[in-house]
Amino acid sequence: MDKIDAGLRAEAVLADIAGSGEIWRPSFTSEYMAAKDKVRELMAQAGLRTHEDAVGNLYGVLKGESECTVLTGSHLDTVRNGGKYDGACGIVLPVLALEELVAEGFRPKKTVAVIAMYEEEGSRFPSSYLSSRFITGKITDTELEERDKNGISIREAMQAYGYDPADYKSAKLDHISAFFELHVEQGPRLYNCGADIGVVESIVGLYSYELTLTGKQNHAGTTPMNMRLDPVLEACRIIDGVDSFVRAETPSAVVTAGGIRSVPGLSNVIAQEAFFTLDFRSGSQAALDAIDGCIRRRLKDSEAKGFAVKLTVKCAEPPCRMDSGIAAAVQAAADAAGLKSLRMDSGAGHDSQIIAASFPTGMVFIPSVDGVSHSPKEYTRPKDLKNGIKTVKQLILRLAGEAK
Repeated sequence: MDKIDAGLRAEAVLADIAGSGEIWRPSFTSEYMAAKDKVRELMAQAGLRTHEDAVGNLYGVLKGESECTVLTGSHLDTVRNGGKYDGACGIVLPVLALEELVAEGFRPKKTVAVIAMYEEEGSRFPSSYLSSRFITGKITDTELEERDKNGISIREAMQAYGYDPADYKSAKLDHISAFFELHVEQGPRLYNCGADIGVVESIVGLYSYELTLTGKQNHAGTTPMNMRLDPVLEACRIIDGVDSFVRAETPSAVVTAGGIRSVPGLSNVIAQEAFFTLDFRSGSQAALDAIDGCIRRRLKDSEAKGFAVKLTVKCAEPPCRMDSGIAAAVQAAADAAGLKSLRMDSGAGHDSQIIAASFPTGMVFIPSVDGVSHSPKEYTRPKDLKNGIKTVKQLILRLAGEAK
């Protein structure tokens, strides 16, 4: 393969996997399976041996002298109306890198495998990171009963496509010496500073809360302002207060309010109930704890005013450090490829944070133009795709070694 055209070829492959129209690949759907079939074909064309495990993870394997395995890959599912680079890049680029290495006569000491995972995004089921929890043995029988919006369980969705959820424990991996995940940054730092490669040192902790305030429903025109118990207004006060706290006290963190709605949601009625979400992230556990404390203090203040308060913790993931040895290898790989790198944290969650608890793990970022992601406007330039392939090649050489 002509190395000059590697980035353009990667772009064409990603476009083919994405197809036409809205991009949405929920796990265990016809859209997801069609994309996986294309990835399987790509792996086979690259000279990799392909197989699936009992729960539907797809592997492309280059056998080495040792069963000890360097694993790489990412997720193939997408958010609704998302982009074609998020996740899929981390599968396609390593496959193309291995294709080049095989064509160059590369024979690894360690086995190298590329995995196509699913449900990282929570694209169909409430929980995220389904594949990475399967391969690290972090799934239970009870979790297989989790259901999508149509009432279909994970177990049923798997069975509909011929997989065997009863054998899910067999998906757990052993003999993994290293895992690395290539991903588009999904933020603007690399693009804005002109760096080619992000060397990820940690993934920020992510907390997600659902909050409900119950006040007193009443007539919008006849109820004096000083006699109202308006949960919508109180929700606004909480959101503004938490935002101000983060800006002043934990400036390295971020907080986002969303999912805002009221009941009954009419223009001429003071609401009975207000619902909203708070998502906050930081690489510092102390900052996360401080934000949590701020939220809970404000909710106590709301209760003192007469509001009924409900807080549901949907997610509380601590910060996750990447393996320092793999980070050093990523740095060395970028240097060997003649690329400018930047040490950084990831502000988004990834399968890597689940896998890092079981195997030495690292991440490689390539730029997203203007930092846009989870959008049809998501775009990574062919030259950045090519740089990703170059870096992955060098990284595989360092982590897997060459047979003599």
